[in-house]
Amino acid sequence: MTAAEKQKHKSGKGNINSFVFFLILATLFWVLTKFSKQYEQDVQAQLEYINIPANAVISEDGISTVPLRLSASGFEFLYYKLSKPKITIDLTRLEPDNNTRWMISKQGLENLATLQLKHSVDLLSERSNLELPIRSLGQKRVPVLANIAYTFKEGYSYVKPLRITPDSVTVIGPENSLAQVNALETVAASFDGVDEAISGSLELLLPDTVDKLKLDPSQVEYSMEVQEFIENELSVPITLIGSDEVRGIQLFPSSVTVRYTINFSDYKKVQAGDFKVICDLSKVEEGANFLIPELIEAPAGARRLSLSPTQVEFIAIQ
Repeated sequence: MTAAEKQKHKSGKGNINSFVFFLILATLFWVLTKFSKQYEQDVQAQLEYINIPANAVISEDGISTVPLRLSASGFEFLYYKLSKPKITIDLTRLEPDNNTRWMISKQGLENLATLQLKHSVDLLSERSNLELPIRSLGQKRVPVLANIAYTFKEGYSYVKPLRITPDSVTVIGPENSLAQVNALETVAASFDGVDEAISGSLELLLPDTVDKLKLDPSQVEYSMEVQEFIENELSVPITLIGSDEVRGIQLFPSSVTVRYTINFSDYKKVQAGDFKVICDLSKVEEGANFLIPELIEAPAGARRLSLSPTQVEFIAIQ
């Protein structure tokens, strides 16, 4: 190929490249011009709800989109083809009517859409008010059952029984589901060899047979104070009651041994006078010569109480 032919070929190739470049540039300008213009078009907008009250739920069979006539640029409509425009409705700004229906006015929804989409919006609906797919629910209070197992290290016990807070919770949901729930258990927890206070939180379990229920709260706190305990015994006199002739009755023995456990910090505070043991003469069976001692008073912290002996003889002194 001669030098002239090479020059001609090079020149032709350059012309083609220039043509393609200007074609792309012209197309780009056309696209920018075309899609920068304002258009009016009908679209479906997605409804999203926030701050849903604890006593309400979104119904699956309700409206999830609304038709809008929207004025926007071509680029924005292109985006809306890929992702529907979304309108967020804050339910704290609305209240259910007397029939527990959640309504929003057509004008109110148009204003909300205009504010959020930043374009002029017309809602394509002939109704002045739209019912939202929010349903108010029933509720009931049910007790909490603690599914907690524990064993103590030898010599230790609780000061007060295991405490659950709160001991009942509110269950919210459809009436037919609420009717199946009368109590709720916590998830299981276990503690072995406990020698100090325990506390924590546990989630509540809903029955597998019901759905669409909410709990308020959904978990509970548990706590139990634990202390070292010591065993002790005291001799306590028996008080006779139940007859006007108690002065003429002699008991054998006239006192009993009270055995008990008490937390270590209160051990020295407990005295025999803190207990009261009685024998009731009105309960004696005909022909019997013994009475059954009864412990009717004891210190608040004493537990595992027992009496020895469990019966005493008596005779009438003339």
